[in-house]
Amino acid sequence: LFDMKNVGYSHLLQTSVSTLKAFFHYLQSALPARLEAIHVLNCTSLFDLVLAMIKPFLKRDIIQRVLSF
Repeated sequence: LFDMKNVGYSHLLQTSVSTLKAFFHYLQSALPARLEAIHVLNCTSLFDLVLAMIKPFLKRDIIQRVLSF
């Protein structure tokens, strides 16, 4: 559950692409749990940009789960 109420563009600029890639690789492959869904609350226009950045690192089935809302 992600709450994006206080997230802005400055947060996005502080995150490197290699960090995002490593995080999502861990989330999908090494985490000892199955990722069922990602819920985002108080979504801003920034979320579209974040989704575009992380989409290349996500597996196809997870992309379908995220985009099926």
